[in-house]
Amino acid sequence: MSRLVTATPTHCQVFPCPQCQEITSVEAPSCRFCHVPVDVKVAEQLWADNQQIATAITRASMFSASSRFALLLTAVGLLTLFGRSGRLAEAWVVCILLALSYGAQWLNHNQSLAKDDDDFLAAVAKVKMAMKIWAAALFVPVAVYLFLNGLPDWNTIVKLFVVE
Repeated sequence: MSRLVTATPTHCQVFPCPQCQEITSVEAPSCRFCHVPVDVKVAEQLWADNQQIATAITRASMFSASSRFALLLTAVGLLTLFGRSGRLAEAWVVCILLALSYGAQWLNHNQSLAKDDDDFLAAVAKVKMAMKIWAAALFVPVAVYLFLNGLPDWNTIVKLFVVE
């Protein structure tokens, strides 16, 4: 018979030491590696900064993973452009624009975070690559349509923007 632990989990607040970058507990009076003393308020601020970076990296990874969905939306975009399904085309464009706006918001919101953290720099690169994929999902179907059908006449273009 297995024994289950029913105690509540403990939460350990850790941060990288400002001197040696080794992981140190907020509750420790000094770094256990380089023995530099750490003020409690400074330690808590470093922990909060570390949490913010970790959250940004997690969200960047999730956004990067969502770019796989862009391939499906590219196919939907091609179908809507050739099938002339107006409502589906609107949803296709809105989904892609929402994804692009999320990426732009992520970059803007996190621009002041640690510029020297390798994981964070990789997260920024992931977000930028995902935004390129989402932009391609928007422009590739339109480019294919224009390549196959040529430019539409101005009356057709104006009808797209006129509400009846």
